[in-house]
Amino acid sequence: MRVSSLFVLIRGENVAEDIVEKLKPIIKDIVESNNLNLFDVEYLQEDGVWFLRVSIEKKDKTMDFATCEIISNLLSAKLDELDPIDHEYILETCSPGLERPLRNEKEFFEALNQYITVYLKDKLNKKDSFTGYLRKITDQDIEIEYKDKTKTKTILIKKDNISKAHLAVKF
Repeated sequence: MRVSSLFVLIRGENVAEDIVEKLKPIIKDIVESNNLNLFDVEYLQEDGVWFLRVSIEKKDKTMDFATCEIISNLLSAKLDELDPIDHEYILETCSPGLERPLRNEKEFFEALNQYITVYLKDKLNKKDSFTGYLRKITDQDIEIEYKDKTKTKTILIKKDNISKAHLAVKF
């Protein structure tokens, strides 16, 4: 293991955040110049392997393998040219997925009337999560319409009680 790799492992998140901040404008330029949206850039370690994960999507929120491959090749060429990371890593270009996270107000509004899962900081009605349709968003709350056995119910959830949320797939 090289000293620089050890340094990254010890410092962890700060170095990862620095790398993301340094690379995000370059990645965004390549993605947007191909008429795509940049959803997220992550630099993280999984099972001892570093990944630069770039999530992209088309304007209609879809993605296909061929487009990911094109962008991956463009990013790979640019990253090889710049050589911004001083140790081995894997470039992963992908879609945010069907269960993409809802990270901000804009994404919640885009998910209005869609099926989502919301995880809570503090339990409500003895539950720590709710899965259902996002029906309403106010300054303070969101309203979820969900099934409780055979009954359809709604619940207001304070935004500050949400630990995380994502789109969900209904079976």
